[in-house]
Amino acid sequence: MAATQRLTLGYFLTTALFSIGMLVVAVSHFFPSGTVVFPYTTAWLLAVAGIGQCLGVVAILLPGSFPRIREWAYAGLLLATIESLFMAVAAGSSFSHCLFLLAMVLVGMASYFLHHKRKARRIKRRWLRSFEGASACFNACSPDAAKPLQVSQGC
Repeated sequence: MAATQRLTLGYFLTTALFSIGMLVVAVSHFFPSGTVVFPYTTAWLLAVAGIGQCLGVVAILLPGSFPRIREWAYAGLLLATIESLFMAVAAGSSFSHCLFLLAMVLVGMASYFLHHKRKARRIKRRWLRSFEGASACFNACSPDAAKPLQVSQGC
């Protein structure tokens, strides 16, 4: 498997895991349990956070037409997840809950890192492709010792 294929596969797997995890958390905000882990958290505030997380997941999953929105979505989701992790540790939540949040932070960071690696590779490929025609023209028009430069070649 080529490096580009491994990079693409890793990106799609981490993005799918991160998106599914964020959707699970967002849906849980719409149906709060009877136990209140964090004081001063109302039901409507959890619903607003759930809507924001759903919109962030949609922004991450949209194809690359809105790169700045995707950056802000990654930032918002990762900061909210890190904040939730710190709040869960401070409130003394169960170990499995804290472990899930830590896994979401790590998977989200991996998804963000792989997104930028794919983007850089795509830009580099496009940049190199733009010079293919120029280098072919340069090679055809370059003077050799045996062949004089011919201006009629169109370079």
